[in-house]
Amino acid sequence: MDRIDTVKVPKSLPRPAAAADVAKVLAVICSRRPRKDLPLDRLRDRVLFETAYVCGARASEVCGLYIEDLDLRLDDEHVRIHGKGGSVRTVLLDDRGYVTLLKLYLARAGYTAGPLFRASINGRGGPGA
Repeated sequence: MDRIDTVKVPKSLPRPAAAADVAKVLAVICSRRPRKDLPLDRLRDRVLFETAYVCGARASEVCGLYIEDLDLRLDDEHVRIHGKGGSVRTVLLDDRGYVTLLKLYLARAGYTAGPLFRASINGRGGPGA
C-alpha cells in the first residue's frame, strides 16, 4: 500500500474589523470632537476603546495602562504596552486626532500619574476596578 502525505492546513490570522465599522461603534460612545459638557466617563470610554483599536492591544493590556506608560512629546508620541508573559512593546501613536482626544481626556480628568483608566464611581479605582 502506498503512503499518503499528510495535508498541512495553513493557519489563518484573525482579520481586523473594517475601519468604517469601528468608526461607527466609536461614534456611538461619543464624537472625536466631544462637547465640553460630555461626562468624563463617556470620554474615558471613547479613549479606552480607541486605545485598544489604535494600539492593537488586548483588553487586559489597555486596562493595565498607566499614565507613566505614555510619552506624548510632540512628534514622538508613543505608548509602552505590557503584554502577556511580561513582554513590553512600544506602539507609535501617529493618529493626531487620537492623540488630541487622549490629551483632552487627561486634562479633563486631571490625571498626572497612576492608572490611565479609572473607575467612574470614585475616579480612584485602578486597573480592573
